Amino acid sequence: LQRDLDDHRVAVSLIPYLLSQRETGPALFPPIMAVLLPFDGKSPTDFPALESSFLSTEEDMTMQVQDAGESVRISRLYDGASDSLSPISYGRLEWNSEYSRLVVLDGQHRAMALLAIDRTMRDAWSNSGGDKYRFFYEKRIKDLLTSETVHLDSIEVPVMVAWFPDLFGPEKHPHRAARQLFVDVNKEARQPSESRIILLSDVDLTNILARRLLSELRNDVNANLLPLYAVEYD
Repeated sequence: LQRDLDDHRVAVSLIPYLLSQRETGPALFPPIMAVLLPFDGKSPTDFPALESSFLSTEEDMTMQVQDAGESVRISRLYDGASDSLSPISYGRLEWNSEYSRLVVLDGQHRAMALLAIDRTMRDAWSNSGGDKYRFFYEKRIKDLLTSETVHLDSIEVPVMVAWFPDLFGPEKHPHRAARQLFVDVNKEARQPSESRIILLSDVDLTNILARRLLSELRNDVNANLLPLYAVEYD
């Protein structure tokens, strides 16, 4: 499912973007999209079938709970008055990492940026599976954490977790569904045009000057300058 990571891009572009203070506004990572999939070691497998649900009370809330063997537990808010799931979409997804894993479908580089920061701060590169890549990240992150006023406890990154409730049990092929979801997400994504980036960017001086020039042309009431329609700006 996953493409090769560009560690240089993560270290040089994404991590400084997230950690550096900027006058133009906050840094934003769009939601990382992940899917919960079954594994036996590193080999894809199937989830066990979902068992019968039962009710559990947690902090004055009633939850409907369903297990899939030792792999996954799904808890959803239950409405006792209507004897059905609550219309409020609240729940919790738990998994046993021995049998299930979160696989990033969209946002691998964003996820790696967060992992690199976390591993550097906790000195946890060793035995992480990514130890041989630490030299891309460690010194750069430490320099940024020293030079910038970074409040990591205030950083929040949204994650959308997908799971397939109808694909529990033998021969249900959740990995096939995940591959199709990967294709759907990446096939339909469209980058904004280079012209649109030029019109909106407040960082690159040439972009700022190009936008200023177009504004001058647009606001030239006497039409003494080059007409705006002569410039292919979008």
